[in-house]
Amino acid sequence: DDFDEVLGNEAVISKIKDMVETDKIPSVLLFHGPYGSGKTTLARLVPKALGVKKIDIQEFDIGAITGADNIRAIREKSQISPMASKYKFYILDEFHAASSAAHTASLKWLEDTPKHVKVIICTTEVRKLPKTVLSRCVPFKIEPLSPAQIITLVRSSAEKMDEEISDKTCRLIAEM
Repeated sequence: DDFDEVLGNEAVISKIKDMVETDKIPSVLLFHGPYGSGKTTLARLVPKALGVKKIDIQEFDIGAITGADNIRAIREKSQISPMASKYKFYILDEFHAASSAAHTASLKWLEDTPKHVKVIICTTEVRKLPKTVLSRCVPFKIEPLSPAQIITLVRSSAEKMDEEISDKTCRLIAEM
C-alpha cells in the first residue's frame, strides 16, 4: 500500500520517495526490469503517494493496444485537466510492445506533457525502446528480489498467519 512495504530496490525507493515528498516528479518515469520485479506495482504506488484519486489514474497494457492511433487517443485525452487531483497519471505497461509508429506518436507527448500529466512507462525489454523515447524519460532499473529477501518475505507472511514454515520450504519457495 505504500513505499515502506516495498522490499528491495532501496536506492530506487529512496529516490522516488524524495521526489514524492518534494513534489518533484518528472513528467516521464521509466521503470524497467525483469518480469515480476514489481515495476507496475511501484508505478501504482507513485500516484497513490501523491494523493492522486483513482479517477485520475489511467493504466494501459500497451501490449494489447500497440498502434499509433491508440497512443494518439491517450495523448488527446491527457489534455483534459484532472477530475479530482493535482495530476493525471498514465501508466503505460509493456511499452516496448508498442509498434514503431506508436513509439513515434508518443515522442511529442512525452517531450511536452501538460503540467498536470505524469507518465510512467513500464517495460521488461528496455533495449526495444527507441533512444528517442529513452531520452525523454527518467529511468529506474527495478531488480527482482534476492533469494534472501524472498525468504524474509515468506517468513514474515507465515508469522502474520500464525503458521510455522521450515527453512527448507522457505529455500524452495525462494528458488522457485
